[in-house]
Amino acid sequence: MTFKVYASLLSLVDKPIPNLSSLRNLSGIHIDILDDTLIKSGLTSTSFFNIDFLDELLDLNQLEFHLMTKNPVDYHIKFKKYSKVFYEMYKVNGSGSTPCIDLDDPIPNFKEFPEKILLMSVQAGLPGQKFDSNVFEKITSLENKHLSEKVVVDGGIDLYKAKLLKGMDVEGVVVGSGLFQGKLEDSVSEFAKLID
Repeated sequence: MTFKVYASLLSLVDKPIPNLSSLRNLSGIHIDILDDTLIKSGLTSTSFFNIDFLDELLDLNQLEFHLMTKNPVDYHIKFKKYSKVFYEMYKVNGSGSTPCIDLDDPIPNFKEFPEKILLMSVQAGLPGQKFDSNVFEKITSLENKHLSEKVVVDGGIDLYKAKLLKGMDVEGVVVGSGLFQGKLEDSVSEFAKLID
């Protein structure tokens, strides 16, 4: 199994956008869509990800979307040319081939095994939070169901946590603030070493 590292741009909302060309060296770009209808964080990203910006990102790497909205179908339609991966908040929609399990939500008993699972290691929707180690228990639970290789972990990921998670045989990690805190090219280079 190939370990993947995805760059999350949520921590860049309302900040100057750096040169993102080095993101070509990662597995993909993770786009968080918040429209303040589901997660009341005061942070919205729908205006940040306009079509021109998405076209630029798609030229860099493959995209996947995390839909934190009450109407995810609207975004499936709007962004279908950009991706086939749309994570949806499981507690709200209870379906979808790519569910997102929030930090405080239990692992559901899936009727059908999903293609992928986004497992939050922070509360969804707020960048810059600290990694919650309770997620390791959830990964072990999914491993017992032979699903850990379908798990992508999102939130509070630094290089050390990414290495630990790779050792747990998850599919990959989504890195936001941990990627953009220092010089982007150097951070990307370090995380790219984990991709095999």
